[in-house]
Amino acid sequence: MKKIVIPLLALVTVVSIIFAGCTQSATPSVPSEPEPVLNPYEGLGIKTDGTPYRFAHVPLFLYNEWVAMGHGYLMSAFERAGATIDLFNSNLDAAVEMATLQDIQANEYDGIAILPVDSASAGASIDSLWAAGIPAVSWDYKPASDNLLCHCEEDQYLLGQVGGQFFVDYVERTGEPLKILELWASMAQDGCIRRHNGFHSVVDGNPLITVVESAPTNHALEPAQTIVLDQFSADPELNALWAMADTYEGYTQGLAFCDRRIRIGDPGHVVIFTGPGEPGALQALRDGIVDAVGSMSCWVECDLVSKALLTYVCLGEDVPSEQFVPPIMIGPDDTEQPYLYGNMRGIPFDDWPIIPDEYYESRGFSDYIPTPSK
Repeated sequence: MKKIVIPLLALVTVVSIIFAGCTQSATPSVPSEPEPVLNPYEGLGIKTDGTPYRFAHVPLFLYNEWVAMGHGYLMSAFERAGATIDLFNSNLDAAVEMATLQDIQANEYDGIAILPVDSASAGASIDSLWAAGIPAVSWDYKPASDNLLCHCEEDQYLLGQVGGQFFVDYVERTGEPLKILELWASMAQDGCIRRHNGFHSVVDGNPLITVVESAPTNHALEPAQTIVLDQFSADPELNALWAMADTYEGYTQGLAFCDRRIRIGDPGHVVIFTGPGEPGALQALRDGIVDAVGSMSCWVECDLVSKALLTYVCLGEDVPSEQFVPPIMIGPDDTEQPYLYGNMRGIPFDDWPIIPDEYYESRGFSDYIPTPSK
């Protein structure tokens, strides 16, 4: 099987080229954060014999900026510890993912991070890795395995509830009925299903809200553009959008093609809540195109992934089996806060701070994995 290893600067270049051209209150403020720590990981990734620990990262794809930025941070975090991390891109192919995990087991890596293609199909391979002494930590989407060391995410059910509550608050404040297009990312992935369920737990039954579900985009920009263009062109009553994943450039281009990319306050504005605080969405929030975004962050999730693996593998200490960070809503006045990955496009990953423990406490999350150090 061919191993794909992308150097850090090359990954930044790829991302730049591609993209150039919850019941949680819906309106909590973004907490202020303390100054970040520098490099507590120094020396942590070096074994007693002087060789580095070897880790692998198996993401479901890399064509998406959210995943690519998450990998860039993971690579930097492990390198700061002195460890190595190899990248294996599944390219949205469950068979490739399975073969990759078998290859990782055969090559006796010390641990892996995984964002699975399919939550069900990865489970058996995770079980086999664990039996071979190779722990796996997942992020964003959780594999169906009882032998997963730890799963890290911003709680996606609560994220759906934050989005749903935003729309409920909107109709109660304005009295304006909303017909919302729910832009699915994937109907096969655990995280997307929980975002959907959380959203509907809040909006279903509200007499002023109707929801139309889309076909899945698979986190890709072109399908998002096509779906939004077709749906809004065919149904003039659609006036809101719940985008559960990071396809901002796609769905707003679709709105532009049917003359519905309209600023807040102008006639015909489409009310938009999107889950991830991606770079384009944060800028659109500043520009008045997007109404609110969720805090779902590849930076937060991969920060916890690196801490889980470094703590368990390098220090030999146990870690919690789950890291579910409560999500928050980001409004127009919150876009310049630190630790928002959407503000980090173009910044070298080595300059992304390791997120300090105090930040998680400020988010109301007490069961976080403490920052490990040697």
